[in-house]
Amino acid sequence: MSRKVMVIGLDGASPDLLFRWIKEDRLPNLKRIYDSGAKGILKSTTPPVTAPAWTSFMTGVSPGKHGIYDFILKKRNSYDYVPVNSTFRKYPAFWDVASSYGKKVFVANVPSTYPPNKVNGIMISGMLTPSLDSTFTHPPELSNLLRRGGYRITPEKVYEEGNENELLEDLIQTLIQRTEIILELMDEVDWDLFVYVIYETDTVCHWFWRYMDPSHPYFVREKHKEFGDAILKVYRMADKYVGKIVEKADEDTVIFIVSDHGMGPLHGSIYINNWLMEKG
Repeated sequence: MSRKVMVIGLDGASPDLLFRWIKEDRLPNLKRIYDSGAKGILKSTTPPVTAPAWTSFMTGVSPGKHGIYDFILKKRNSYDYVPVNSTFRKYPAFWDVASSYGKKVFVANVPSTYPPNKVNGIMISGMLTPSLDSTFTHPPELSNLLRRGGYRITPEKVYEEGNENELLEDLIQTLIQRTEIILELMDEVDWDLFVYVIYETDTVCHWFWRYMDPSHPYFVREKHKEFGDAILKVYRMADKYVGKIVEKADEDTVIFIVSDHGMGPLHGSIYINNWLMEKG
């Protein structure tokens, strides 16, 4: 009998944070996997951005071959941009190959998989899905079922000064609601290959890193007291659900915990076009 494969993605999971918190026993489920298997730091794509990196993960080729370099793509002979989608991908994903060999696949919330393609099983698209009003699943009728169940792909709120409490709660609730539904589906369908990405581990770092890191140029001491552990809270919730997902695997299942890129502080940014205009 062939072995099953389970892949859990933690988007933007920083080895600096992840490995430290594992060693400090703050992430018990990830620690069990860490202690019982192989681990290491891999090199991300160039550029190390979600859309091209997850596409390289699913195809096994570089952005130069699969054709996705960012979240957007410039139209030929134009200054206009369009959001990338799965139809731009020039190589098949490994779950497409598995499907072609008759394996049953369950793929959910992987960025850059909208529109979902036909697979031998279930596909639920992830980040860059236009909205839940679209057909974001295969089979298509699953979209209505998920909408009625309160399924969420990404958080509803974005960062604004002063909304940190609501933002953090929205992040955590999105992770919980989406993953609880995925867990229910795992009980109802057979699969040989399971792939699921938790995205909130990335988003929380973008918005809350400066409250955690005293060396950050935009560190706010008053906010540190309240939100210095915001990233850890999301990592701990992700760890809880990694444990629940892994419980669905039998003892012969091969389990991978992967990420698309690391994370760190953003000290500043430069908009080249604006700088060029200022310089005439």
